Amino acid sequence: MKTICSKSPAQNWEQAFPVGNGRLGAMVWGNPAHEVIQLNEESIWSSSFIDRNNPSCRKSLQKINAFVKEGRNAEVQDLIHSCFNPIVKNHAMYQTAGELHIDFFLAEGAVPYSECSGYKRSLDFETGVANTTFTSESPLPSTAIFSSGRRGSSIEYYRDVFVSQTQDVVIIHIGASTPKSIHLRASFDRGNFVSKAIALADDTIALQDTHGIPFTLMATAVCSGGRVKTSGANLIVDSADEVVIYIDVQSAWRKGSYNMKKGNVHSSQNSLATWSSDFALKKLCFASSCEYSDSYKEHVSEFSELFNQEKLTLDSAEESSVFIEDILSKSKEKSSFANELFWNWCRYLHVSSLKKNEVPGPGYWGLWNNSFDSEQGKAGVSLDSLNFAMGQELPSALLKRIYKNGKKTARVMFGMEGFAAFDSTDLWGDSAPLADGKKESIVPLGGIKIATFIRDCYERTLDAKFLRKNFYVIKSACEFFADFLSRDFVLSDEEKNLIAKLFDCAISCCTYLKLEEKKSDAGKWKALRDSLSALPTDDGAKASKQKKSKEFPAVFEKEFSPLFFAGKCLYQMNSGVVQSEYKDGVLQIELLPGLSSAWKNGRLEGVRVKGNLTLNIEWKDGNLKSADLTAVPASRHAESVCVTYKGKAYEAAFSENSLDILNVLPTTI
Repeated sequence: MKTICSKSPAQNWEQAFPVGNGRLGAMVWGNPAHEVIQLNEESIWSSSFIDRNNPSCRKSLQKINAFVKEGRNAEVQDLIHSCFNPIVKNHAMYQTAGELHIDFFLAEGAVPYSECSGYKRSLDFETGVANTTFTSESPLPSTAIFSSGRRGSSIEYYRDVFVSQTQDVVIIHIGASTPKSIHLRASFDRGNFVSKAIALADDTIALQDTHGIPFTLMATAVCSGGRVKTSGANLIVDSADEVVIYIDVQSAWRKGSYNMKKGNVHSSQNSLATWSSDFALKKLCFASSCEYSDSYKEHVSEFSELFNQEKLTLDSAEESSVFIEDILSKSKEKSSFANELFWNWCRYLHVSSLKKNEVPGPGYWGLWNNSFDSEQGKAGVSLDSLNFAMGQELPSALLKRIYKNGKKTARVMFGMEGFAAFDSTDLWGDSAPLADGKKESIVPLGGIKIATFIRDCYERTLDAKFLRKNFYVIKSACEFFADFLSRDFVLSDEEKNLIAKLFDCAISCCTYLKLEEKKSDAGKWKALRDSLSALPTDDGAKASKQKKSKEFPAVFEKEFSPLFFAGKCLYQMNSGVVQSEYKDGVLQIELLPGLSSAWKNGRLEGVRVKGNLTLNIEWKDGNLKSADLTAVPASRHAESVCVTYKGKAYEAAFSENSLDILNVLPTTI
């Protein structure tokens, strides 16, 4: 099932329907009389770059280590919290861009929609369009010209909201069954964080803010059969047959000099906001000059192509309702219908957050965030989420910023060479720790996560150019931990395992790139890895492979709300169907390692596995029915495959861009 519906408008932000294209995001409430469209843009953050590295840290490292060896845990925690707090508490925070409020009226001056019937709001996962429909009674007399051949004075209203994949703007389409029956007033709201709210023309309004990174919210309206005007900072439409509102958000972050200098420029904030206004106006002029029907078709075509690259079908014939209210009432059954719907929901969120965006997954909720200083916004870009950004490369510009800042973090906070980063960052690539009161260790693990992400990107795509271009980050992270280990710090088993994985990552990347000149480095890294006493064991690796597919999650049983790290949710659910590794030039793939109870029968198509291959797999009663691997013609891909099924491994050679796995397995299985 690829559509979800509700019988009532959203009562809070979590119940609103999200739309997005990676850069722009919106949450659609679906209120008949007073619609709210909450807006996000990936570069709306609270401040320019601030150097938060605390130089007092390096002076306390040996003291902390001595206390650890003596078992003086209370003193250890006191020192960590006092010395590893950065100079400034938080890096820049991801923030909401604001809201567009639209008041609808049945006629000029009439009370808006006192009653309506036949209400339905829906979100189509395959097209990325949020739709609201309802019927309302008009106070106007029923005449031929108004009723268009209908009896009575009932008017059917409909609205479509999406973020265009092709034109890169938010588009709101409003229509009605009766001509001249659309009357609305629209305005932007951002609470106290507003520098200027103005009308730019008779059909365009804008909101500027300079409290953080200067930016502009802008909307323009195009209507047929009516008129558009502005009053103050309000956009007003009267007696229209059809209305299309185009919205864009642009910030000074996209201005080259502002970006290069991390926001620390001499230009006034107001002039930077004006620059972003000019940029947004150009985008809206171009978008609004196109026919709406063409914009809609182009968006749907591109979004559908992205969404349908991967498909899940479970045996769910017993269900029929797509209304949230009905699904939640039956959620305890954990039906295959609910699992398939939840998979499509996560797939939709993942696709809506992806594009060649500059900041992967900003905010705790991903692209969407409705606050200025919430815990979600403070979390910034979690480096834990990088390895679940399937199909997305880490933007090279952001990677360079993290690396540059991480070199300084290693030098200033630790007095060491190499590159170090903590667990989260912002669009400026901040590498210092957050002062969240939760830090219990001095070990900066963020650099390890970035290094393993680079390696995993290569193993998925076999793009040697990408790996060669970014190998310096992995090498520098190893240099830092080589210096770190030489100081004889006390480490937990988990920390030792993670550092060992970093050295393994570097060694394997040297092999992938055939870096003969790096043999001395690889030898040193191997010796350091072997010196760590808590290496991952084979038993641990086997146990991790048996992790079952994630069942219908508890959070979904209570409320159908957006989930953070949708890519992680997809990975967890798909892991019960297929798990893959790429090692020594061989794709090692395990099929059906742990299906959940609701995934007894199904088919998963187009799932990307390592080795730059795509898997289609079907199963019945928990047993493999069909499976094949395919590759894009003329692309580089794994040529040797090792298939594991029901605990036994079978080797095969991949040729002619396809492999029928049933031909690899014994006929007795």
